[in-house]
Amino acid sequence: MDYMLNEMVMMWQIFSDLEKPETARKKFGNRFNLSGEELDQTITKISEMIDENRDRKNFVISYMHYTGENYGKLESKEMWKVYCQADGYGYQRASELRKINGGWDWSHIRDSTIDGWKRMEKKLAQFGFSREM
Repeated sequence: MDYMLNEMVMMWQIFSDLEKPETARKKFGNRFNLSGEELDQTITKISEMIDENRDRKNFVISYMHYTGENYGKLESKEMWKVYCQADGYGYQRASELRKINGGWDWSHIRDSTIDGWKRMEKKLAQFGFSREM
């Protein structure tokens, strides 16, 4: 996903969480110089992306967080490979990630971009776990 779209998603989440709907819409439109139908279409697309990513996050968290309903179903090597797909600290090599907080920090997963969550979901699918199961 390109940087601008990532920023739009982040800003819409902030505005829609903190403002009344019409104020959020106006601030978002002003921020990105959008109005009318273009603004409506953009908000609809971004809202759909946010909903989809929420489902994706919940799925990944269910395997990767110790409170998740599927925690323990992955071998430790598989968990590490999924972890390496996250990008909360930037999308880095495994050797670099091992140097950060003893090689594991939940915020690396938690703070990932949509692309990071997609990569983690894809890696889980490679191990036979998918939302369509």
